[in-house]
Amino acid sequence: MSPVYRSREQSLTFRITDNKFHYICTILFVMNTQMNRIKEILDEKGIKQTWLAEKLGKSFNMVNAYVQNRNQPPIEVLYKIAEILQVSVKDLLVDSKEEK
Repeated sequence: MSPVYRSREQSLTFRITDNKFHYICTILFVMNTQMNRIKEILDEKGIKQTWLAEKLGKSFNMVNAYVQNRNQPPIEVLYKIAEILQVSVKDLLVDSKEEK
């Protein structure tokens, strides 16, 4: 089983072949691509993800996915997070100019 790189940073496909089955699993990588700064803001303010999850009415797993940049919150949720953390929405976003 050897990985096949489809796109340098975004997709790695493993092809597993069996006599009867042909499985293709694609794992998306977002390597060194950070879209939001929720984790940094929580750390700066000393706030736990569980507290934020409770305030948002979301599961810990969902908030953790936002914090770890595995999922990005919808714009409405992003505004709610900014309101709860008392920061501007702009503070929660990574400036693409700074990333390069």
